Amino acid sequence: MPTPCFLIAYDIQTPTHRRKALKKLRKVADFYQDSVFDARLSKSQHQALLLQLADSLHQGDALLCVRLGQNCQSWQLGSGIEPLTAYGLVIS
Repeated sequence: MPTPCFLIAYDIQTPTHRRKALKKLRKVADFYQDSVFDARLSKSQHQALLLQLADSLHQGDALLCVRLGQNCQSWQLGSGIEPLTAYGLVIS
């Protein structure tokens, strides 16, 4: 049985807590930005990761974890560069 794919993103305000979450996610996922990840996780891996990430979350922080399915492919459409304006990321 294929392992399910998850899209995981976070918005953590405190730099030390953000670094802890980043290190945990880099161990189990491919990353496209420092806060958006694509991971293939079994049910037990998924549950363990969410418990570990909960330690990094505090008032005002956010975590999004969406199950994408079992047969999903990862696509990277470009690479991000510094935004030219305050309105978003430029994809080249």
